[in-house]
Amino acid sequence: MLLAEAAGGMIRVQERYLVRNTSLPPRSQFSANTFEFVLPANAVLDAAAVTRPGGLATNTRPVPLSQSGHFTFNVPIQPDLGEKETMFEVQYHMTYSGKITFTPHLLMAADNLVVVLAQRDDFRRSKGS
Repeated sequence: MLLAEAAGGMIRVQERYLVRNTSLPPRSQFSANTFEFVLPANAVLDAAAVTRPGGLATNTRPVPLSQSGHFTFNVPIQPDLGEKETMFEVQYHMTYSGKITFTPHLLMAADNLVVVLAQRDDFRRSKGS
């Protein structure tokens, strides 16, 4: 899920990844690079958190990898609890001049992509609504 809001020459973005661990028998998935993500060029990482199935969000620091903007969460992905997945969340910002193109770098298969943009009064007026 991509949530974006622009104001004052900046765009703030929140990306959420819901990861299912349906291993049988149930076991936590963990490696040196458990969950990787790539930020857009010129993005500045502001915050990151992980929410385990049935748990509360925990702030964490993703580990930078060798490629610029490429990070990993080194947090075990626990087995799902019913419909509750592990959620990885990153927040970042970058300069914005009125137009932007998002090119997600998904490093694993995805079922869905949801994009949410904040609707502002000045945006609606400029589009003639």
